Amino acid sequence: MEKLNKEALANARKSIAARFSETSHLDDLDSYRNLVQKQLVSADSKLNVAVQGKLDALKRAVDLMDESASKLNQFTKNMAWINDRINQTCTSISNYEHLRKVHHARENLNKVISQVDFFGRVPERIAVLRQLLDSEPFHIKDVFVEAISHDALRQALLKEIKAANVGKRKSVVDNSNDVMSPKRRSTANANADADANLVRIKQVVENHLSIVPQLLKDIRARLWDNLERIWSLCAESPADIVVTFEILEMYQEYITRRADQARQRAERLGSDPEVAYKLSYENITGEAHDRLKRKFDEKVESTFVLMQSAAVEGSGGASGGEQKDSQVTITLNAATQMLTLMSSFRHEIVPCVPESYAPMTLFLDALDNYLVPEILQLVDTSTSEGISSLDVGDVIQLIDWLEYYIGQMDIIDQNDRESIEKFTTIAEELLNEYLDRIKHQVMEWFTNIKNQTTEIVVNNDGTLFTAKPEDMFNVLHMQMAVATGRSCHVVM
Repeated sequence: MEKLNKEALANARKSIAARFSETSHLDDLDSYRNLVQKQLVSADSKLNVAVQGKLDALKRAVDLMDESASKLNQFTKNMAWINDRINQTCTSISNYEHLRKVHHARENLNKVISQVDFFGRVPERIAVLRQLLDSEPFHIKDVFVEAISHDALRQALLKEIKAANVGKRKSVVDNSNDVMSPKRRSTANANADADANLVRIKQVVENHLSIVPQLLKDIRARLWDNLERIWSLCAESPADIVVTFEILEMYQEYITRRADQARQRAERLGSDPEVAYKLSYENITGEAHDRLKRKFDEKVESTFVLMQSAAVEGSGGASGGEQKDSQVTITLNAATQMLTLMSSFRHEIVPCVPESYAPMTLFLDALDNYLVPEILQLVDTSTSEGISSLDVGDVIQLIDWLEYYIGQMDIIDQNDRESIEKFTTIAEELLNEYLDRIKHQVMEWFTNIKNQTTEIVVNNDGTLFTAKPEDMFNVLHMQMAVATGRSCHVVM
């Protein structure tokens, strides 16, 4: 306290010295004194309030301690009485051999009753889940998780029934040589009754809980339906496709876990573990992969045929003055639309499908499987004419489109595909064919120009000139313009 007083006195002196450092500041002495007196009264009031609060808290603490002491005394007496009764009970129970098992029997009965009640309500709960699935399909994941849980419990219950019934079978203990002794016949009859009882119990339970696997079957059908509608769902509701693949992954994990358990159980029983594993295993994700591949194949084929048919109809409707599109133009138009489909696939569907399914590879495989034969048919070298049967314009279009396709694959880092190698080879063959034709055409034109009658004109300065060199250079310029302007032929 003395230390605090000294510190307060020192602070007061510093404050006064700072405020009245000059003689002129003494005029403010009265106002400063009034201010200090007000602060003193305020501080004294706050201290009184704080001290009173501490005193009240201390009083409440003392009261609580007194009250707690009396309650603790009473609690101690109660515990001592309970301890005496427990000792008396233990002494009494020890006099009865089977009485100590009553508690465990009661717990087991309560568990059995609870489980019977749970399994008895399973059809009712599954009906609720089915109604939820029909009315609010976006809850399919929640319904699936609960359905899987019920199915796991159903499988465990059937195993327990079988294990319990096998435990009840009576073993043959008669060692006599008479296999038809009364004791052995009684045991055989008991075993036959146990087997019949097992069959009846399993049949009743399976019939009662058959609604569970049926719900899982319906959920799987909805998942396959979502994959069938993957193009429209990814555009309208991509979350449904994402949830579909999440459920498929969980379903596959559940089936794999069951198969592993079957393998371990077979190892314990001395059976073939691999056979047990194969009987319990089902490749759900593999089936989903196959369905995706089939769907992409169908989409590519139907889109290509549709675009090609539309191009053929448009070309067939041309007027008499218009030239109909060639087969090359029609095919390349449809092929370009397929590349547009690839772009939308990359931005809409690929983000919704897990990488483990390799969706882009599946789609490009489908595209190549249909597109490569179509392009090869246009430049079929097995015929007598082959590439030479194509018009120059068709050759240019094919070269431009093949380069465009290779560039698109390079953009998406797919330039190592087998189709790229084939198209590169075709483009080189077409370019060689184009250059050979241009060479022969230019030489033919040069010959025609050379064979024309030479018209010599006298210039103003008296020099002589002819138009043949200019015609030859015009031919070269025209071919160079066609060659350098091939990009304008790309079908878009």
